[in-house]
Amino acid sequence: MIRDAIKRLMDFTLSAYAILMLAPIMFAIGILIKLDSPGPVFYKQVRIGKGGKPFKMWKFRTMVNNSHSCGSKITYNNDSRITKVGSFIRSIKFDELPNLFNILKGDMSIVGPRPEIPEYIRRYDKRMEKVFSVKPGLTGPSQIIFFNEEKMIQKKNIRKIYRKIQERKIDLDREYAEQYNPITDIKLIGRTIVRIFQPQDDGMPESI
Repeated sequence: MIRDAIKRLMDFTLSAYAILMLAPIMFAIGILIKLDSPGPVFYKQVRIGKGGKPFKMWKFRTMVNNSHSCGSKITYNNDSRITKVGSFIRSIKFDELPNLFNILKGDMSIVGPRPEIPEYIRRYDKRMEKVFSVKPGLTGPSQIIFFNEEKMIQKKNIRKIYRKIQERKIDLDREYAEQYNPITDIKLIGRTIVRIFQPQDDGMPESI
């Protein structure tokens, strides 16, 4: 389809440009991560992409090394496993800058549903079919609305709140997958930039 070709052209062009422009910042973040805590600079995790196919998604490491072996795979408010540098770069979403390489490669898109790990989507298999018809994205409607998702999740009720959030995110992602187009993507990119630099309430959206 024409819109898919345009979307891929936008993804390739913008991700390549962003990587070149942000290279100094990413290099600096890498140094800070190494100085802040022992462990690798990058963190990779298997996520589910278009067509339900798994791929390795790259991010900057923001938690202590091997953090998932000593706690939940879901990050929650005031999670003690998050490092000092990690807390800062997570607050402005710079931990996700390595996603740009996934976008350049073609595993992801700039705009699309946020990719989840396999074990958290099994219960939504049929509902996720439409979501899997498009590539997962760095940003999108659900990522904007749940920009500070981890701050909404408390340690005492991690899974309950997470499931509640997932239900709403699936609805948002399905809606996007049904009607995405280049103009919508440009608007969502703009909303994302505004959201990063315009702090808002961290509470649960009223639509939940």
